[in-house]
Amino acid sequence: MTSTFARYAIVTGANAPGIGFRTAQILASPPHRFRVVLACRDEAKGLAAQHAISSADPEAWAQYVHLDLAHLESVRLFADAFRALDGGAPVKNGLSLLVCNAAVGFGRDNERKVTADGFERAMGTNHLGHFLLVNLLLPDLLLPEAGARVVVVGSSLHDPKSSGGGTSKKPTTLGDLDDLMLERPGAYEVGYAYRRSKLANMLFACELHRRLKAARCNSVNVRALEPGFIPQTALGREAGALGMFFMQWVLDGVLKWVGLVNFTRTIEEGATCEVLVSTAPDAAEGGYHRLSRHGPFLELIQPSEEARNENLARRLWEMSAKLTGCDETSLAIAGGATPSTPRMADDK
Repeated sequence: MTSTFARYAIVTGANAPGIGFRTAQILASPPHRFRVVLACRDEAKGLAAQHAISSADPEAWAQYVHLDLAHLESVRLFADAFRALDGGAPVKNGLSLLVCNAAVGFGRDNERKVTADGFERAMGTNHLGHFLLVNLLLPDLLLPEAGARVVVVGSSLHDPKSSGGGTSKKPTTLGDLDDLMLERPGAYEVGYAYRRSKLANMLFACELHRRLKAARCNSVNVRALEPGFIPQTALGREAGALGMFFMQWVLDGVLKWVGLVNFTRTIEEGATCEVLVSTAPDAAEGGYHRLSRHGPFLELIQPSEEARNENLARRLWEMSAKLTGCDETSLAIAGGATPSTPRMADDK
């Protein structure tokens, strides 16, 4: 039966194993009891996650819906599919929570790959896919009377001061945005591409927050977080068997056990951070958070200097709007109007 007062949440990358799955499971459970949409690329894994949540708690509502962030048409189809769920209830109830969790990681393969739309894979998936998704769902986020939250999952690797665990020797920067897709000879490194996509995530979160406040859309709040380095997730799945063994059994196993490593996190800790940022009343609006080492509560931290560059964030937004074809939504938010259903650029 469809609940008149149902609260809907979307978690991208919610398949197991990973913090997205555990986050979705917690959000679907008491005391939160969101109706959670598992936005996953892999159908088998998405359905398995849905079954796992429902089996563990028959009262939980979890629904897999296909979403491939590396394909913009899939993002558009997902927005339509969400509104048709549950007898069309989301059209009335809106969307209370959107957790932008999914990401493609990095590994030993240093070959530059592109998305279905021709974008560099990390930037196209981690940033542009979520950029379009949030813009498409802004009308739904504006509906709940109790307000809504957009949660952007970042990474400490967005900061050039981060060591990055050897992901790249290049300092993280988007420069002047003149080579966003790393097409110039010698520009591409897989770890560098991942770090830049995480910087783009941070700039997007800051600019979305700024635009919403400028438009007086105070019912939608934006928060960002870094879950920490979690070797047990599938983010480093392309690192190969040896790389995964080192991360999961040496780095997060033996070295952590003997006290030589203290910077790794567990899936449970990562999910706890995501849930707290998604639900806790004391999570700072527009803030960047991490989980404290001293207990299950949040610490407010500062993004990198480049991530706080308002001019760069504005220019990246404008470029991303053109690349994804959602200019109308961007203009509506920037101009202070309440957005209607976004119109694609090719529908003009």
